[in-house]
Amino acid sequence: MDPRLELILTIFTGVAALALVVQMLILWSLNRSLKATQQRITSFADRWEPVADSTWRAVEETRQQVRELSAKLQELAESSRAQVARVDDLLTEVSSRTRTQLERLDRAVVITLDRVEETTAQVQRIILAPVREIQAVAAAIRAVVEYLARRGRPTVEKATQDEELFI
Repeated sequence: MDPRLELILTIFTGVAALALVVQMLILWSLNRSLKATQQRITSFADRWEPVADSTWRAVEETRQQVRELSAKLQELAESSRAQVARVDDLLTEVSSRTRTQLERLDRAVVITLDRVEETTAQVQRIILAPVREIQAVAAAIRAVVEYLARRGRPTVEKATQDEELFI
């Protein structure tokens, strides 16, 4: 074989052997690093498991409490809806009855006022009209009596008064 080719093959074999040694060192270093990482992960997992378990239990308990609370809130909402419906019905009925009573009261007040007006007119016609007539008759009688009492001569006082009225 050609010495050059042997030299190239030797160099190539040496480089390949060196590359294998470097790869072996890298793999050995990677293996040590992976073992250290595995130990850390195992240590972390050992510490994490109780925390994860307690967290999981807490989440499950909370879920159960939320379900119970949700069921109670739903019952409360349904009960509240029923109560509001009853109150609405009651208010509607009370409003209707109140309106009816107010209409009755309004009619009664109108009727009462009409009767008061009629009564006042009747009182004026029956009582006050004759009283006025009696007052008029009394004034006429008084005037006649005064006239008859003065039938004689007019007095100086009367004449002065008449003159003052004339002026």
